[in-house]
Amino acid sequence: MLVFNNKLYATYWNPDTVPDCYIKQYDGVQWLTVYTGTGNTVRPFSGLYVNKNTLFAIGGGSGLSACLLSTPDGTVWTNLTAFLSGPTATVTAMPIVAQIGA
Repeated sequence: MLVFNNKLYATYWNPDTVPDCYIKQYDGVQWLTVYTGTGNTVRPFSGLYVNKNTLFAIGGGSGLSACLLSTPDGTVWTNLTAFLSGPTATVTAMPIVAQIGA
């Protein structure tokens, strides 16, 4: 979970027969689904981080290639997975993300 723009964000993953995933937002009153995985973004999102006023969600896992999403406001999400090029584009292990500095 992560706080971004005074709202709490959490992820949900269900690897059932038809897997599904969501990014949820809590505004202090109710939970809203702000992103529903489709296509290559149906992944467990286990990393949420903020850099320069942008929220990023990174996902992937065993048997699932990596994916990357971003949003400047929590409502409009951009799929940045295409930028994960080279040998990591087909890697099925969860990527590791770190940020140093501000």
